[in-house]
Amino acid sequence: MKRLFVLAAALLLTACATQTPVYQPSIANVQKLNALQPLKVGEFRVADPKLDSIGLRGSSMRSSVGSNYGDYIKQALGQDLALAKKLEPAASTEISGELLAHDIDISGFSTGNGKIKVQFVVKKNAQEAFRKQISAESQWESSFVGAVAIPRGIENYALLLQRLFANLYDDADFIAATK
Repeated sequence: MKRLFVLAAALLLTACATQTPVYQPSIANVQKLNALQPLKVGEFRVADPKLDSIGLRGSSMRSSVGSNYGDYIKQALGQDLALAKKLEPAASTEISGELLAHDIDISGFSTGNGKIKVQFVVKKNAQEAFRKQISAESQWESSFVGAVAIPRGIENYALLLQRLFANLYDDADFIAATK
């Protein structure tokens, strides 16, 4: 009977839903924003409702912000811009986007992998000035043990988003559209 209780408890724990970590802006990314004009952050949609949950070995990870991962990306981007003093709700230049793909893969024995792809759109005075798909990938040390792999996968989602923003902020077309 005791074994049955332990097994049931273990199954319940592994089927838990977790949330994304709090996004922390990267200072290196924020410094890249100094040359830009002030921006407002528009809506970030999610291309497919299946993208609103990431599977982590029987657990699922959902956005800790708003109702979906688009809200998480919007808030994270807003944090970067605010820290750089480039967030201006009344700005004539707006950045918005659509989450096209993302995943955290912790199925490996010793390595975890993440990927994300977002289509970003910049509009100046309601005229489209930039539209491009930007992606990022990451890899980190993981473990076969779920109690190690799951927290590392969750932690690395926010780092993956920092890498995505770094790729956006380094894009010559994005820089031109936001100066």
